[in-house]
Amino acid sequence: MNRETWPVLPLPGLTLDYLGNYLAALGLLRLATRKWPTVRACWQADHLSLVNGPQDAQALVDHLVEVASAGSWTEYEKGWDTAQKADTKAKSATNVARWQARDAREQLLPMFHAHLVAGQRLGFNPLLGTGGNAGKRSFSKGRSKAAGALRGGNKAWKPEAIASDALAFLSGSPCQCLADFGAACWFSAANKAFNSGVQRPFRDGQVTPWAMVLACEGLPLLSGAACRRLGTAGKGRAAFPFVVAAAAPLNASDAGRVMAETWLPVWDRPMGLDEVSVLFRRGRAELQGRAATTAPAFSAAIVHCGVDAGVKEFRRFLLLHTTSEQTFESRLADVVPVRDRRDQTMTRVTGAMMRLRDSLPPDRKKGDRWIVAGLRGPVDQALIEFAARPCAENACALTDAAVTALRKVDRNSGHRKKKVRFSLLPPEWAHHLVGSDPLTPEIRLALALASIRPTWKDSSSRPKMVTAPFLGYWLGAEPRGRSGAWMIPESVPFRRVWGGSDLTGNLVAVLRRRLVEEAPKADAPFDGPARVGLADVQAWLDGSMDDVLLTQWGFRFSLVDWTDGRPVIDNLIRGSTGDARGEGVSGTLALFALIKPLFNAGLAETVGATKPVRVGTLSRIAAHLDGGDLDEAVKTARQAYHAVGVELADIRAPLSSSHVSRLLAALMFPVATSQVAGVHSRWRSPKRHESKE
Repeated sequence: MNRETWPVLPLPGLTLDYLGNYLAALGLLRLATRKWPTVRACWQADHLSLVNGPQDAQALVDHLVEVASAGSWTEYEKGWDTAQKADTKAKSATNVARWQARDAREQLLPMFHAHLVAGQRLGFNPLLGTGGNAGKRSFSKGRSKAAGALRGGNKAWKPEAIASDALAFLSGSPCQCLADFGAACWFSAANKAFNSGVQRPFRDGQVTPWAMVLACEGLPLLSGAACRRLGTAGKGRAAFPFVVAAAAPLNASDAGRVMAETWLPVWDRPMGLDEVSVLFRRGRAELQGRAATTAPAFSAAIVHCGVDAGVKEFRRFLLLHTTSEQTFESRLADVVPVRDRRDQTMTRVTGAMMRLRDSLPPDRKKGDRWIVAGLRGPVDQALIEFAARPCAENACALTDAAVTALRKVDRNSGHRKKKVRFSLLPPEWAHHLVGSDPLTPEIRLALALASIRPTWKDSSSRPKMVTAPFLGYWLGAEPRGRSGAWMIPESVPFRRVWGGSDLTGNLVAVLRRRLVEEAPKADAPFDGPARVGLADVQAWLDGSMDDVLLTQWGFRFSLVDWTDGRPVIDNLIRGSTGDARGEGVSGTLALFALIKPLFNAGLAETVGATKPVRVGTLSRIAAHLDGGDLDEAVKTARQAYHAVGVELADIRAPLSSSHVSRLLAALMFPVATSQVAGVHSRWRSPKRHESKE
C-alpha cells in the first residue's frame, strides 16, 4: 500500500498564550487554503502547524506578501453601523434585520454574523465588543490601518522589512514594524506600556500589522450555525461558538469585571478549513439536554459528555475590563484537557454540583452597583478547576465550596426563602476525595459519623424519617423522600443543632437530639456501616485529633449518599482500623468500652445482652454524662446491663475522667465490635470454673 508523505510546517510564533494568536491562526488557515486547497492545520507543542500545504515558511510568507500587495483580504467594513446605532437607540433589532435582508452584500454577511445577531434586541459577540467596537477601539479601522501599512502606507517601513516581519511573526522572533492598530483587546503587546518617566510616561502599543490582519481574517469562522441565529429570542452569547457567560465573581470587587469567556478548542488531528468551519458552527456544549451557556456549565459538560472532533483541550480566555468599562482585554485563565474515558462518578458529581449552583441565589446588578450574594462564585471556580485537574485536592475544594455555600444559605433568612435544592453525591465520590493517600484517624472517624444510618417509621401513606443522617444536624435541610434529594426550607428545622460551640459540644448536641427524636422504647439510633477502631477512639478521647480537620471531613462525607455505600466503605477502611489494646487501655477508653455496647444493639448482643437497651435509658445516661456526673452515669449503665442479663464486676471505687464530654460524644461513633467486646470483658464478673470428676 502506497503512503503519501505530507509536509509539516511548524509555526512557533502562533502560540496559544494569546487570544489574538489563536484568531491569527484561524485567519492564516483561511488564507493558506486559497493557494493550497488541501492544507490542514493542527496544534502541536502549543503552536500551530500546517500540514500538506507550503513546503517551507518562505513559501507561506511569499503568499501572504502577495495577498497584502493586492489587498485581497476578506472584506471588513461595518456596513451595518448606521442600522446598529438606530437599533441601539430604539432598543430593538428592526433596522439591522432590514439592512441584512435588503442592503447587505453577500460577501459581507459572514463577517456581519460574527459580530452580532438580531433577535428582539441586538446581541453582540463579546469577542468583538459592541458590533465591532470596544470603546474607542474599532477593529475594522484597525484592520484597514494595518492592511494599508502592509501595502506601503507607512513610508518608514520598507517592503523588505514588512516581508521580514511576516516571517518573524510566524516564527516567534522579534518584529520591527510595530504599532497598536487597535488590537489591544486580543494582543497584550498592543496595549500602552507605562513607566515612571515624566516627559513620556507610556509607550504606544507594539504589535506587527501582520498580527491584526491575520486575526481579522479569522473572524468569519466565529459566526456560528444559522440555526442559532434564527428566532426573536436569540441571545448574543448563545449564538456565537464557544462563547459563554463568565463565572460568578469570588468577591464584590470582581463583580462585573469579566464580561464573558471564550473556551477555544485545541485539536491535534490535522483538520482542513471545512472541518474547522464545521467545528465552529457546532461550537456549543450541552449539559443534561440544555445548552451550556456559562463557564461552569461548559466545564461540567466537558466532564459529563466528553468532546468529539479530535479536540484535545480547551483554552479558557477571560474577556475582562481593566482600565475602562468600555473596552476589554483577553487573558488566558485555564487549560482544560479533554479525557477520552469518561468517569461516571465525575459525571454524576458535576451534574449535581451544577444543579446546586443554579439553585443558589445569584449575584445581581441594581443600577450601577452589584449586589453580590457570594454563593455561586466559589462553586464556579471549583468546578472549573476540577474539570481542568481532577485530583483529590480539587475534589475536596469542590465539595468544600458546596458546603460553604449551603451553610451560608442556611444562616441567611433571605437566602432560605429561595428553598435551595441539592442532591447527595454518589458514594464512589469518597475515593476521589481521599485519593491514594492512607486514611488518617480524622478521615476514618468522619466517615463513621457521616455514614450513621437514619431511622424510619412506617406509616399508612409513606415512610417517615425519625432520625436523619449526620447532614441534617449541621445543615438546616430536609430530605425529599429516599431519592437523595434535599431542600433547605424557609424555616430552620429543630433538628439543626450545630452551632457556635466547639466540635465536642456540637457532637454532644447531635447525640442528644437523636435520642430525643426517637421514641423512649426504640433501639439506639447510632449504627452505621463505617466503624472505627479503638485506637481512633483513644485519639479522640485524649484530644490528639485535629478537630478542624475532623469537622471538615465530616461535612464533606455527609454530602454523600451512603444508603448503598457499604462496598465503598469496606474498600476505603479495609485494614485501616487500629486496635488500642496493644498500646494499653486508658481509664477513659475502658469507660467507653463499658458504656458503648448500650448505644448499639448489635454490640450489646455481642457482650451477652438478651435484648437491646431502649432509648429512654440511654437518654438518662447521656444526661448524667452531659452534667459531668460520671458515677451516676456508670450506675445507670450497670442497672441497664443487669436488666438485659449482663452482670458486671462490683467495683466500688469512685470514677473520674477529665474527658467526660468527649466520652459522651464518642458514644455516637460506630466502632469495631470485636475490639470493644474485648475491652468490655474486663468489666464482667469472673466466672467460676467447676472441675469435672
